[in-house]
Amino acid sequence: MSDLASNKAHRLAEGGSAAELILPDVTLKSAVRLYDGASVFLDPGDSMLAKSAGASGNPMWIPRGVACDEILGDGVLRPHLTIGPHVRDNSATSGETIPATLPLGWPVYAKDNQTASLTDGGGLYPLLGWFGGMTGDSTPLPIVWIGFCPFRLDRLVISVQKGHADLSDAAATMDFTLYTLPGPAVVIAPPMVRSLTAFSGGGTATGTLALGVDSDPDAIGDEKSIFTGGSVGMMTAGVNGAAGYALAAGSVLKAQFAADTTVGAFTAGAVVASYALRPGSY
Repeated sequence: MSDLASNKAHRLAEGGSAAELILPDVTLKSAVRLYDGASVFLDPGDSMLAKSAGASGNPMWIPRGVACDEILGDGVLRPHLTIGPHVRDNSATSGETIPATLPLGWPVYAKDNQTASLTDGGGLYPLLGWFGGMTGDSTPLPIVWIGFCPFRLDRLVISVQKGHADLSDAAATMDFTLYTLPGPAVVIAPPMVRSLTAFSGGGTATGTLALGVDSDPDAIGDEKSIFTGGSVGMMTAGVNGAAGYALAAGSVLKAQFAADTTVGAFTAGAVVASYALRPGSY
């Protein structure tokens, strides 16, 4: 492909500006009352009509924006909505409170029309948007990007890279903590192993790597040989490692190296193992 013959000036779409995003109108469902500041969703099961999340929401609903004024739907009226970062109340229910340490772009859910939750409440709450940080108030409130997020987090890759020098224990196994999940996540696929240098030496005859969660050392990926002649590629999924398996917030992801003698006996070897998660509730 050749270079452009000349530079072209940046042109905006007709009627637009750098501070505007032109969006299609939505129709508020008849008899639904929106209040100023309420989260608004589209219902794909009801002709894509606009609705506001109640105490028992619907996981099918699609986040659309936040109401700018109070309006009562008559099947025709179109609510005025804003998108982008909005301050929401934080759920006070145990297990649903959004922590300040949640990575930017992590999915969060609508407990009601003004409250954000870390989880979908067991399949009750619709997706609200993506975490955008906390306010600086004495009681931090979560900022949620609703309708659009410039740093939406769709995939989280957890990796471990270790060489024989890292395996210092005079024991048959050695564990490494990789990551503690700040929110719920779903396994996308079984882990992959890439051998940089096969493990060997020190009188050892076998070496394996397993990936686990909490107290189960091979829950994510079953033991895979990383010794001379060992195979590489996809691991056999452990009980929690198959695609679609849901991991709860607070799950501690770990890697366990093992040898037939001691892991500290290896004189050569280096390996990388990775597995991918989709942040958010299933």
